[in-house]
Amino acid sequence: MKKKIAMLLATSILMTGAFTACSDKKNNDSDETSIEETEIDELVEETIEIIIPEDEEVNSVATALRLQFRSEMLIDNDIEAMANSLINNEVLDGVTMTTMPVSEGYLNGFDGDVTGFNDGIMFAPMIGTIPFVGYIFESDDPEALADALNNQAMLDWNICTFADEAIIAVEGDYVFFVMAPYAFE
Repeated sequence: MKKKIAMLLATSILMTGAFTACSDKKNNDSDETSIEETEIDELVEETIEIIIPEDEEVNSVATALRLQFRSEMLIDNDIEAMANSLINNEVLDGVTMTTMPVSEGYLNGFDGDVTGFNDGIMFAPMIGTIPFVGYIFESDDPEALADALNNQAMLDWNICTFADEAIIAVEGDYVFFVMAPYAFE
């Protein structure tokens, strides 16, 4: 229900912008441009800001990434694009990140094979000693996958380093998982 309301809100904001641009064009024949791509991006950013709960405190890397995931999933379900967007979040400044598709089986950060997803992508630092790993999965049973990830997650999976927290979020058919330090200093 929240997803539908957010999509309706985003659509109404975009339509309002489009109608405003169209009415401006009718009133001024010399202006041949309608709503520009940058204006659409600004409207989308405003929509994302509205969707993020104001009472949600962003106190860690994982929380910031989860909020970004939830906001962007309302706009686009392309998990590869999402992962590439997440690795550019300001909370990861100074950490060189990469993304790669994953398939069922052994995945970094878990005690045992991870199964139950159709498509998956990992995002992680290029340097293996940083205690961070993130995934986005598409699944026919996202709640069961989230439970399995929660049961198999190992904060101490990385050699000589430990993640401070693991966060899981489910949005529609998608599961977000990240293990991370509270902050990168």
